[in-house]
Amino acid sequence: MSRLYQGGLCHMKTCLKGLPVSHLPCRVSMVNAMNVQSVLRRCLADSLKSKRTLKFDLEDVYNGKTGKDKSVGKIEKKVTPNIDDEVVNSVKTDILVDSFSEAKEINDNNVKLDQEVLDEKSDNIKLVENDLEKTNDKVKLNQKASDRKTRDIVTHLYTANSKEVFKILTEVLNNPMKKNVAAIIMFSIKRLTYLDEFVLPDDVSSLIAEFFHAKSDSLNKLNDNEFRTLLSFLIKGNKEDSRLTLMILHEACWRMRKSNTKFIMDIYTAVKKYNTTEKRREVLMEAEKKVNENLSFSSPDELLEFMYTFMNISSIQHRIEEELSVMLYWMDPKQTASVLFLLAKHKSKNGKLIYKTKDHLVSRPIALRFHLLAKLFYACDALNIFDEKLLNELSSNAIEHLNANTDVSLADAMSLLISCSRAKWGKIQLVDSLMNVLGNNLTEVLDTSGKSHLAHLARSAGYLNLLQHKDISCKLTESLQSLKTDSPFLWLDIIHSLAYINSADVNEVQSLLQEDFYQPLLESVKGKWQEDIVQRKLLSLYGYLQVDKNVSLPNFDGQADIWRQQLQEKSSRKLVRMSKPVGEVLSDIAPLEKYTRINVVSKYGYNIDFELFVDDLPKAVKLDESDNKHRVWIKVLDFNDFVKGNNDIIQSGNTAMAMRHLNSEKNVHIIYVTYLEWNQSQKKHDQLHLIESKIKTAVETNTKETGVENTLKT
Repeated sequence: MSRLYQGGLCHMKTCLKGLPVSHLPCRVSMVNAMNVQSVLRRCLADSLKSKRTLKFDLEDVYNGKTGKDKSVGKIEKKVTPNIDDEVVNSVKTDILVDSFSEAKEINDNNVKLDQEVLDEKSDNIKLVENDLEKTNDKVKLNQKASDRKTRDIVTHLYTANSKEVFKILTEVLNNPMKKNVAAIIMFSIKRLTYLDEFVLPDDVSSLIAEFFHAKSDSLNKLNDNEFRTLLSFLIKGNKEDSRLTLMILHEACWRMRKSNTKFIMDIYTAVKKYNTTEKRREVLMEAEKKVNENLSFSSPDELLEFMYTFMNISSIQHRIEEELSVMLYWMDPKQTASVLFLLAKHKSKNGKLIYKTKDHLVSRPIALRFHLLAKLFYACDALNIFDEKLLNELSSNAIEHLNANTDVSLADAMSLLISCSRAKWGKIQLVDSLMNVLGNNLTEVLDTSGKSHLAHLARSAGYLNLLQHKDISCKLTESLQSLKTDSPFLWLDIIHSLAYINSADVNEVQSLLQEDFYQPLLESVKGKWQEDIVQRKLLSLYGYLQVDKNVSLPNFDGQADIWRQQLQEKSSRKLVRMSKPVGEVLSDIAPLEKYTRINVVSKYGYNIDFELFVDDLPKAVKLDESDNKHRVWIKVLDFNDFVKGNNDIIQSGNTAMAMRHLNSEKNVHIIYVTYLEWNQSQKKHDQLHLIESKIKTAVETNTKETGVENTLKT
């Protein structure tokens, strides 16, 4: 009420001060005091209607003075002496009440007008909202119809075969929906991948390419996983690039410029296997370029993941190894073991880094899963790491898993045993446990393993001289008969390894020494490094029949002499490994060339490090004066000729067979110098005394086992 009152009062004051006298309907001087109220009331009404101002003085009104020149004043008692106070107060009150009422009425009218305008606008808004609701309803209906159609298509794709998938793609792309086309394409690609179908018909490929060309934003909206799936599918199915494949490869180059290292690694891995075109090689080069630009790692796991992908690239391998040497100290045993495996897998030549990694691994307790233990044994074999402390700890860890039968797969058990056989690590508790696990599941091993792995497994018993497990090797060999024609070189190696432990079938060995087997095999390896290996293995099998099985093969004698002569002509004139220091000491009592021959080939194809002749003293004589003298062979048995890992020294399978055959040679004294006794004799005069004493004992006692038996007993 106060606001309305104040508004009316102000309006009244304005009217009283501003209303022109000329607007009065009659001269006020002619009216009596009782008519002043009505006069003023009419003047005020006229002023409100005309929206003009009223200026007057009550004295002028009373005296009948009018005109613009009259002064303006306030209503006061003194200027109207003939009018009593009640009349003046009544005029004042009536003017205030009437002005307030009229002002309120005007204000109400304005409010009504504003409300009408607002109502009209509100009605318009409601109309627009209704139109929008109708439009949205139509959109929702279309979306529901589209979603329902997409859902029906996807449901069909779940069980569709490849032909049905191609048909669905053709229908969708020829009559494209407003949405979900890219999603249907991706689902179809995943379905085809599941069906192992990687070749798109030309018409379907063209339709997909046309869709992505027309709606490039659909291709851009594919996330990294979807894009990688599409790229892998296309390059796996075709050796040549279609328009669609070229489009995706181009997109891959563009994405790699702004993507993280993980995406680049995924693209590189996908394309690397199928880099049959120039564009694919361009993608690989772009990936390598981006990797080289941003080669930095925040954690060991990130570095390991990177090594799995790019370690085989020589330009990157060096930088990876530099980063690795710095980050190695932050790695736990699991990560360190993975690094060692990757260095072995990619045949690293960085010996300093290899042994630094090995030392870091040994420095802490090792408790690894069986799968990782198998990888570590592989690494030790491939990198020629023989750290007895490390291998013993790994063996103990593996034995615990095998005894508990936890986390042990047949594939890992086979891999671990093969690595042990190659590295000549024959810790008896470990190899027995591995053989038992594989032997108890031999049927599953035969069903799930490839022939190459089975062949390695069959040879393991021979390499490690595991006489107690020869039955397993024999059973494996029976299942690999097809290798005789499919891979004769591998078959020869399997039979040869069984001969190590005196378990090769005589009839099978005789068949290998027939011309119809060895002639094609020798032709296939002629002029290659395998030729010498084939000839030596055939000669040692010849010795197996004659020495171990007492079976003669007279028709083969002439061929054996030819191979032996060929091997002697090609034998090296240099000494290697442990033979080199032994030759340096031996030259003091029997200078090389004049008194001693090196690398002599025996009757059954074995390499003899030194051959010399001595008299009865015994003292070495010149080779051209060797008639009626004692013939002496010195065979050096190095580190790799023995199985390690046990308290007892055990000869490897090939060493055991070689010694059996060499000891059968006539008219020759054989002495063996082992790495153990050689290393025990640190000074040169002790080493010289060792050789002289062995020669003297061999000549005087006419034995062919001097040195070896004593060494084994020690």
